[in-house]
Amino acid sequence: MEKILVVDDERNIQNILREVLTDEGYKVVTAGTGKGCIDALRKEFFNVIILDVKLPDIDGISLINSIKDISGECEIVVISGHATIEMAVEAIKRGAYDFIKKPLSLEKVRIVLRHAIELHKYKIEKENWDKQIEEKYRLVGKSRAMQKIKELIEKVAPLDSKVLITGESGVGKELIAYAIHRRSKRADAPFVKVNCAAIPTELVESELFGYEKGAFTGATDKRMGKFESANSGTILLDEIGDMDLLTQAKVLRLIETGEVLHLGSNKPVQVDVRIIASTNKNIEEEVRKGNFREDLFFRLNVFPIHVPPLRERKDDIPLLVEHFVKDVVSNSAIGTKRFTPEAIEMLSKYDFPGNVRELRNIVERLLILQEGSEVNDSIVKSIVSKSAVQKEVSLLQQPYREAKKNFEKFYIEEKLKKNDWNISKTAGELGIERTNLHRKMNQLGIKTEKK
Repeated sequence: MEKILVVDDERNIQNILREVLTDEGYKVVTAGTGKGCIDALRKEFFNVIILDVKLPDIDGISLINSIKDISGECEIVVISGHATIEMAVEAIKRGAYDFIKKPLSLEKVRIVLRHAIELHKYKIEKENWDKQIEEKYRLVGKSRAMQKIKELIEKVAPLDSKVLITGESGVGKELIAYAIHRRSKRADAPFVKVNCAAIPTELVESELFGYEKGAFTGATDKRMGKFESANSGTILLDEIGDMDLLTQAKVLRLIETGEVLHLGSNKPVQVDVRIIASTNKNIEEEVRKGNFREDLFFRLNVFPIHVPPLRERKDDIPLLVEHFVKDVVSNSAIGTKRFTPEAIEMLSKYDFPGNVRELRNIVERLLILQEGSEVNDSIVKSIVSKSAVQKEVSLLQQPYREAKKNFEKFYIEEKLKKNDWNISKTAGELGIERTNLHRKMNQLGIKTEKK
């Protein structure tokens, strides 16, 4: 039941509004002074406040600021028998929803109140939805790699520069694209994701650029494309490395002209959209192979962000587990559970070829399978043992030379990670020359591009 607070020093107004609004199904509380209004607000929450301008102890317009400080979510409808345009404008400026002149039309009060409550519900729902979206897309991690990525996001987000996000599948490229969007001047405009790998080649053009009625068999209505849907906002071209060359040429034209051309039309449509692209492929290698246009690559690669795989930022695993547990528990009938330190330690020894996405799936599976309130290391081992959770055990099962090489690679990689891939610092810590470390890295297949 929605609650209404009526603030008016006239008893007959209080009584009439209480009677009428109670019949409408609202719970009504009344107050005759500004102090009474504040006292009522501190005791309970109200959806809408009907506020008279002339109160014995304070001007109603001035009271709006105090009301918003205590209960920013409520809507305020101001009423007055001495209304002026200036008074109404000032009330709206301060945050009132509407202004009604006395003598009151009860029908108008009902309508305004209904609309104010609908707006209030919408704001609450939107706020809850925004919180869910923000939580879903929250960047979780405290590793050096994640800190660097967050710094890059803060630098590029306020600009309109194009961004190319690279990294293996499942590392969280979409989350980074969304983080850039939310911190940009386009944050309140649409964020549209297009999975270029999931759309059949023959449909990519119509999906991206739209089409006119009759443009092809089955085109019974005009339809705008993804670029138009993202107008004023941001578009993420996910897995752009899988886009065919013909569509690449049209995307390049759009970047150069800011125009889209519907299939079946020769009239260009102007769009204002920020482009972020992502891929799990080595785009430079695809350019060399002739699978990706070099000019488009240069256009997109204005600000590159590489997301390292989870195996290279294992410091993030405990926080990610905590985040996923909270997410799964809050969105399912699974009771409250926690991972023991031993379980998290065992998960941290696994390399996660499927990266963060695989970790999330494993966490959910473990929460479902585990009886009781704690997920322990024994059930973790049963789920991921086939993937060689413990490097120590797997090394003992290998021939001497192979085990020695694998341990040496693991040891040097861990030292490099610890020193943020600083060759000189790592060589000093290992007690060897820089040239020897470079030679070892080449021998063991450790790529310096991970830096």
